[in-house]
This record gives sequence, structure tokens and C-alpha cells, in this order.
Amino acid sequence: MSKKRIVILFHEKQERPAKFVIHHLAKYWRDDGHEVEYLIGCNEFVPADIIIVHVDLSIVPDMYLEFARKYPIALNGKLNNICKSHVSSNLLGPNDTWKGKVIIKSNYNFYGSPEQKLKQTDAREKLPGVSQLRKVVRRFEKLWFPVDQAKNYTVYDSLKQIPKRWFSYNDVVIEKFLPEYDNNLYHLHIVQVLGQRFKCTKMSSDKAIIKAHNSINTMEVEPHPIIHKWREFYNLDYGKIDYVMHDENPVLLDINKTIGATSGYRESDQLNETRKFLAMGLYDYFNDKKNIQFNL
Repeated sequence: MSKKRIVILFHEKQERPAKFVIHHLAKYWRDDGHEVEYLIGCNEFVPADIIIVHVDLSIVPDMYLEFARKYPIALNGKLNNICKSHVSSNLLGPNDTWKGKVIIKSNYNFYGSPEQKLKQTDAREKLPGVSQLRKVVRRFEKLWFPVDQAKNYTVYDSLKQIPKRWFSYNDVVIEKFLPEYDNNLYHLHIVQVLGQRFKCTKMSSDKAIIKAHNSINTMEVEPHPIIHKWREFYNLDYGKIDYVMHDENPVLLDINKTIGATSGYRESDQLNETRKFLAMGLYDYFNDKKNIQFNL
């Protein structure tokens, strides 16, 4: 394979690229002799063979997707919205007749933290005084109070227990609580994908809301074939998908196109092997992108 130039596009006010998995994948591309360049913002066009849109916002501004269309190949160039209100098929309203348990979540990826930080950064740039800045930060904290509460992913026994005001917030969603529960444990499937390569990890916990820090065990498994349809429908070229199997039916929980590298996992040979395996998936696009099949 001839050497390629790879461009990774970040938001103009993006925090450290090193905090994302993509930064670690880029190491393997560089080791193979390819040139990798980070673009912070889209004010300057840098010629390249491929661009990866890596804007850490749940809704990607149109200007970034338009910029990506200048390149021969654009990964995640058509994925503009990963809000729960956009990808979930289990949303509930105040007048629904659902009788089971319900869960409150942030509508935005990672509790809307990237959006909140962006708003606060804009405020800092506009206001010179420290006292004024503190007032603005407190005001944003007040506005984002529902998101702070949704960080806990609170589960309620019924829809009637949800305060009516929660249905008016754009920052949160109320969903049917459809867990995967087996052998006295809850389970979560996490699929990382790039090109034709994928890794699916099944994480188990005695907690209903599964996180890396409360997991009891993890194991690599085959993902459900519906992953292919979800990827195609949402135009996910690179990222991860979280889902559960509820009553033997796959339930999509979350789509993430900017995977964080600080997810609670320690650096290990196994983790590095997984990253290297995924990184090689980029080379699928250098052959014939039109012929790529994501059949699992």
C-alpha cells in the first residue's frame, strides 16, 4: 500500500486530542509510515487522502460536514446527530401508557459535557472579569441542572413517578427501562468499529447502570448481526455502539463517534492489541470504499 495522508478533524475549541481513542489509533498509522495531521477547526484545507470527522458534539455543525466533503473519503461525514432523542426507539412522553420501569438519561453524549464546556468557553472569551465569569458559570450550571441529575441514570418504577417538568427539558430523555438481566447480573454489549473491523465486549455488573468502574467481568463476544443495519442507517464509519439483549431482542442504547480513551480501562497489552486491530480497519477505505461490506 502506498503511503497516505490522514486528516482528523476536531472542533475548533476541542480539548486535548490525546484523551480520545483516535489519538492512539493514529500511532499505528504513523508506525506504518502514513502521515497523520490533526485539524483543529475547518478554516484551513489540508490536502489528504481521507478525513475522519471527530467533532465531539452530539450535533455536528453543518460547516464541519461541508468541509469534510472536500476530501475523497470522509469517515463519519454523514453522521450529524447522535442525540438519544434521535437514535432511541424507546422514548416516552407524559401521556404514554407504558407500565414498566423507566429511566432518565441525558439527551446528549457524555451527559452533554462537551456542549456545556463549549458554552462556558464562549462565555470566558466574552467576559473579562473573574467575578463576571463566576456568575456566568453558575448560570450555566443552573441551566444544566437536569443534565447533572441525568448523570445518575435514575430508574423509576413507573412513568407516573416522573415529575411532569422533566418532559419539558430538551437536555434529558425519558425511556423505557429495558435491561439485559441474566444469572443475577446485568449485561451491556459495547461494540467498537472501524471499517470492516469490530470488537464486541460484553460487560457484566450487579448494578443496573453498568460502568467500567462497577463491572464484575468482561469478555469478548460476537455482536448481534443488527449492528450492521444500525451502522448503515446512522452512517457510522468509526465509533462505538452500546446495546443490550432484552427478551432476546437487541435494544440500541447509545452511539458514540468520538470514543474517549479515559473510560476506566488500564493500559494493557490486550487493550493495545484491540486498538491496533481496530486501527487496521482504516485501510479498508484505501482499497475500494464502494465495495466495503460491514456484514458481521
